[in-house]
Amino acid sequence: MLRELAADLGPLVRESITRAKLTLSPAGDSIVVEFDPLYNTAGRLRELEADLQRRVPGSLRIRLEIAVPAAAGPAQQAQRSTYTERLSEASREPLVAEAMQVFGARIVRVEPL
Repeated sequence: MLRELAADLGPLVRESITRAKLTLSPAGDSIVVEFDPLYNTAGRLRELEADLQRRVPGSLRIRLEIAVPAAAGPAQQAQRSTYTERLSEASREPLVAEAMQVFGARIVRVEPL
């Protein structure tokens, strides 16, 4: 449902919503959307919340929150370096490098195969 509501809000917002944790309030009158702490809101969280709320019919409320970051353990540190390595490796791929050069593209996300 939220993906449909956020369809025209841009790819980064759609991706963040796809990865967000959704919970229904105990009263059943609101949906809490919990974003990853790495989501860079730049002050847009309340604006995004209001925009999504305007699209929801009826009395259902939408509340956006940023998750509390967990303490970074060795596994998370290793995962970050692995992501950095994948990002670096992806940028060295000839087609990706050419797209970056010709179109001014940038790598947004790298997923393991």
